[in-house]
Amino acid sequence: MSAENVVRAGGVPVALLISLLAAIALAGVGASLSIGAVGTSFTDALGYLWHDDGSNAAFSVRELRLPRVLCALGVGAALALSGALIQTVTRNPLGDPGLTGVSGGAAFGVALCLTLLSQSAGAIVLSGIAGGFLAATLTFLIAGRPNLQPSRLILAGVAVSIFFIAATSAVMILSRSSMQTLYYWMIGGFINRDWVEWVMFWPWAVAGTIAAFALSPALRMLTFEDSMAASMGLNATRWRLVAGSVSVILAASAVAVAGPIAFVGFVAPHLARLCLGARHAVMWLWLCVSTLFGMAVVIWADTIARAFFSGRAPAGVIITIIGGIAFLVLMRSARRFKG
Repeated sequence: MSAENVVRAGGVPVALLISLLAAIALAGVGASLSIGAVGTSFTDALGYLWHDDGSNAAFSVRELRLPRVLCALGVGAALALSGALIQTVTRNPLGDPGLTGVSGGAAFGVALCLTLLSQSAGAIVLSGIAGGFLAATLTFLIAGRPNLQPSRLILAGVAVSIFFIAATSAVMILSRSSMQTLYYWMIGGFINRDWVEWVMFWPWAVAGTIAAFALSPALRMLTFEDSMAASMGLNATRWRLVAGSVSVILAASAVAVAGPIAFVGFVAPHLARLCLGARHAVMWLWLCVSTLFGMAVVIWADTIARAFFSGRAPAGVIITIIGGIAFLVLMRSARRFKG
């Protein structure tokens, strides 16, 4: 589908959709920057990004709220892209980054770090990423014999996830000193996220995002059966492994920073698919809109948690509520469509 046909296709105009989503995400950024112990107006909060007048309000915006906002935007984008890749790799519209065992593995890595290594932010992020990669590697090794079939990948991911969730529970029970900290992290959110987490996170997120969009042509062919993809000259197993690895990079880094936040990787690509209609077959466009949806959902969930619950309810709780409702609505719509 050419760029001209994409713009002219039915449904919400692409330019309007992207502009609207960007505006929603930016509004969430402004609202999040203005909410805190030190009262700041919307315009002043945005102004402090460019000019530091040395006030407490400027310090709060630049040093306390901004890294949290950046982490929320980055995690939303990473989880949305990871979910889109997993849904394509597994040819499963209900796909989620958790299908590769990444969330469970990252939680296990963080649990070990908190109990045996260090409670520093940098060590926690690196341990989470390492745990996510370990879980995903096991999933691909189990599912990759003899061929990386989508059904085998899903079953292997579920088994690996269960194993690491059980291992994490065992670590929490055996080390009570870190149980409260680990439990709060596993709910998911951005409380106390600082520049350290952002510095550790953004290189992985940027690299994964660039790789995801670069894979757009191959992703389109992965939506077909492997035999059809092979007739078009694509080694489906190889490219499914590459796309799955990129999804792991995105999901592991996001989970290491924010905890195992659920539903974003499932909901954002679905919302993008609904808004785009037939145009979601244009992979780069689908990935772009999914990214914007993920950013908007996560930043507003964190903003709502801070505004109405005084920061006591992590963003993961709000996202789980929103995602659970969206999941039920989408499932009901799917059954109605089939019926």
